[in-house]
Amino acid sequence: MGSHSHSLVNGITVPSSSDLAARLLRTFFIATNPANWQNYASSNPWHITYPNVDVRVDIGVVNLPAVLNARYGNDIHLAPLQNPSAQAVGDNNGDTRTDAVMELAPLATGVQRVWISGGATLTPTG
Repeated sequence: MGSHSHSLVNGITVPSSSDLAARLLRTFFIATNPANWQNYASSNPWHITYPNVDVRVDIGVVNLPAVLNARYGNDIHLAPLQNPSAQAVGDNNGDTRTDAVMELAPLATGVQRVWISGGATLTPTG
C-alpha cells in the first residue's frame, strides 16, 4: 500500500492529509488551469474546479473536491476592482517594450549603433 506522506524539497515530510499538502494540491489546480484563476473584473464568484476523484490519504479514501471545498471554500466573492490611491512602483505611462524603444542602425563600417528613445546614441566598442 505504501506511505501516505510526502517529502518536500526542503527535506520535511508531511502527512498526505495535512493542511500543507492540501494547500499545495489546491495551488497546483489553481495555477495550472486558467479557468480557475481569479477574475476581479467579473461579478461572478470565484469558482475553483477540481477533478472529481477519490484519493487515498493517510486517514483513508476521500473525495478530492469535497475535501478541498470543505477546507477552503468555493464560490468566493471577490472585492470589486478599485483604482489605487497612489501610483505604484514601476507604474508609468512610458513604452516599456524593448522593440519599440531601441532600434539597431548599421553604420558603413559594419559597427552597429544603438539608438535609444530620447535621442541618446550608443556605439558599442570592441
